[in-house]
Formats: sequence, structure tokens, C-alpha cells
Amino acid sequence: MSSKFNYVGWETLHSLVARLALSISRSYLPQVLVGALRGGYVVARMLSDFLGIDELAVIGVKFYKGVGERGEKPVITVPVVHDVKDKAVLVVDDVADTGRTLETAVADLRLRGARSVKTAVVFLKPRSIVIPDFYAEITDSWVIFPWEICDFLREMTRKGDLNAVNYLMSYIQKSGEIANAIQQILGVSKGEDSTRV
Repeated sequence: MSSKFNYVGWETLHSLVARLALSISRSYLPQVLVGALRGGYVVARMLSDFLGIDELAVIGVKFYKGVGERGEKPVITVPVVHDVKDKAVLVVDDVADTGRTLETAVADLRLRGARSVKTAVVFLKPRSIVIPDFYAEITDSWVIFPWEICDFLREMTRKGDLNAVNYLMSYIQKSGEIANAIQQILGVSKGEDSTRV
């Protein structure tokens, strides 16, 4: 495993989320799960299955400064439309990188009258300003989830980081059919010097 990158496949992800669900079930009984878009929604849906919770909502938080620039102040782009008043809520994300998404979501849900709000992530980065109530692992690595393979390959190709492209392609080429589809869609393969992404 590269210390810079950590590809997490579906099987590993299911194990991590199951561990997360077990930890949550021991000390908190949420009535509503709120998944942070985009990756947090996938994890929230998995947790809803493990925990048997049907009430599932989303929140979108982005960091805007200007066109194409990441800002410092988070903005809610997709508000929670689910009724959370007087309910126990669990905010779910895939990674707590800076922690600002969790911080913003928690503040918003408290304003909406949630009785209690806790947070859960699969991966916690040591630099996060928010320590989630529940997390599966701590990592310094750039985590690549199975739902963002093409996004990652496009970004690394744009940056010219062939080591990153080769790292991920070495994992997905073991998957056969999906690797062939990704190679055709993006024109990427392990060891290529150029791509058409």
C-alpha cells in the first residue's frame, strides 16, 4: 500500500462500515441519518442497512471562494429537507479531512431543532479540527473510494501524476470487466505515458 494513497475496495469498505455501525449501536440510537454529499451519502446508506434506520437525508456543503477556487468558508448547497426537529441525528461522511463539513452540518441541524447531533466517518485525518463521535480508522493517506475511481483518475491525469494513476490502475486491473470499462471510458491504463482524460 502506498503511504500517499489508499484505495479502499467495496469488501474492505463493508468491513469498515460494519465496524463503524457496531460502535454506533453501542452508544447512540439515531432516528435520522444525514449523509454529506457526495461520498457521505453512500456510507450513510450502508449504515442505514446495518443499523436498520429508514430515515435517510442528505446535506451538501461546498467551499466557495471564486470560480474554480476552494474557499475557506463552507456554504450549504443542498439543505436538509427532512424533518429533524426533536430527533436524534447522525451526520455521516466518508472522510473528516478538515472537519469543516461536519462542523457546518452539525450547526445547521442544531438550528433546525435536532434533539441531539452526533457525527460518524469512515476515515479521520489527523489534521481535522473536528473529531467525529465515531470513526473507523485514522489515516494520513489520500483515500480513494470505489465510487470515485474515474474522478481520481481524471484529476491525477490532469495533474500529470502517473504514479497515482499507476497505483490505482494496479488495483482495478484485478477486477477485469470494470478495469476494461474504465480504460475505454478514460483511455487510461497502467504504465501509459499519456491518456485522453
